[in-house]
Amino acid sequence: PTAQQQTTMPLRPTGNTGVKGVIADYKEAQREEQLQKAEERLDNMQRLQRATQPSIRPRDTAANEMKKQHQGNDSDDDDDDDDEFLKQFRMQRIAQLQKSNAMPTFGTLSSKSPEDYVELVDDMDPRVFVIVHLFEPSMATSRMLHSALDKVAQTMEYANFIEVNALEANPNLDLICLPAILIYKGGKLVNNMIKFTDGLPKAFTVGDVKEALEVAGVV
Repeated sequence: PTAQQQTTMPLRPTGNTGVKGVIADYKEAQREEQLQKAEERLDNMQRLQRATQPSIRPRDTAANEMKKQHQGNDSDDDDDDDDEFLKQFRMQRIAQLQKSNAMPTFGTLSSKSPEDYVELVDDMDPRVFVIVHLFEPSMATSRMLHSALDKVAQTMEYANFIEVNALEANPNLDLICLPAILIYKGGKLVNNMIKFTDGLPKAFTVGDVKEALEVAGVV
């Protein structure tokens, strides 16, 4: 071929032709998949940090928190502004889970990474409450709440109890908010209970913690 023909000739035929072509296509697909995973991970972490950035204020009663949640849906629109793909994915997952009549049971407090926590909240059966303890091991009240929740989880098997290291979830989180409990249902944050133990007796019991969760609507 002439020099002009050589300059216009493609590097390789389009499509999976030949061993080298297949390998090149495979490597390209891998790069695209890695990029997609990185974007999903970034999106998950951004959503997680929004969820774990509570306002600094005295702890309201659980009843008032639930009332404010119903009244404040308009102000939460920005935080709940997931992209269309995630909304459709969640709706599909909910439809699949609703086909099963069996209510899942749990009975344990499990530790999760920040990324696992976000995925679990999205994929959970919409009938199930997810109780998230933002845990900071250096705080005595957080350790006490951990011990109590470990026992509460055994008596409230219909709820999924997990805990996440608070500073891993959000390095900018002010420890004055802790210990904190986040309550999810149907993929939505329905209660954000900062300084959770401030409303409990100093030597709070398992019963005190369970009652506070029940008042917050976890029944």
